[in-house]
Amino acid sequence: MRFAAVRDIHDTPFAACFHTANAIFVGDVPFPTASLTIDHSEITNYQGVGIVVLGFGSTATITHNTITGPGLASGVGTGGIEFPVGSVGTISHNTVSGNQCPPADPTCGPDWFTQFQNAGIGAGGWGPGTIVTNNLVFDNQVGMLLSEADEIRDNRMVDNDFFGLALFDGDFVVDGGLIRGGGGGLWVIADAVDTNVALNDVTFTRLSGPEIGKVECCGFTATVTVGP
Repeated sequence: MRFAAVRDIHDTPFAACFHTANAIFVGDVPFPTASLTIDHSEITNYQGVGIVVLGFGSTATITHNTITGPGLASGVGTGGIEFPVGSVGTISHNTVSGNQCPPADPTCGPDWFTQFQNAGIGAGGWGPGTIVTNNLVFDNQVGMLLSEADEIRDNRMVDNDFFGLALFDGDFVVDGGLIRGGGGGLWVIADAVDTNVALNDVTFTRLSGPEIGKVECCGFTATVTVGP
């Protein structure tokens, strides 16, 4: 799909139904698998997630798109791009914003263990191979929430409520990038395996929370190494 628009996929009025009314959804668990290419397109005002690529063997290339959630005005929580349960691919040069959770919803918030976090870009879950580069994510609850990403480079995370970037359960190298404004900078989570993060030339600025926050559970450790 190129130079297309997918708009206003939602109930009227918006309904708080978990992950329904997704704008684009491909794949399934355990089958069938799917492949998807979206380039220079616009996905806006959805009720669930802008783009979902689901399942082991499913792949996608998502480049140069604008994915805009409804923000707080809709009264429902949304996600921008999600690669769950083994799907892999490239997420590059996209602008993703407006994916948040209503303050009155007790099921989402900053507690990793008891609440959900709505992200502009969410990737990972038993499927290494995803590349996340040169994206702009802003005005989300979490800018990017990633596991099993092979390349994370030159992304800009601006004015996201909780953290600009969250990395969980794996080994990561983050090359370049900017985390500015909003809550905290980097959220490092180890609750199933040790999590090790190397930061190279990543800039933190104008944060109201910590540059680096850690969550550790069950004997696993979160380690961050800061390079030049």
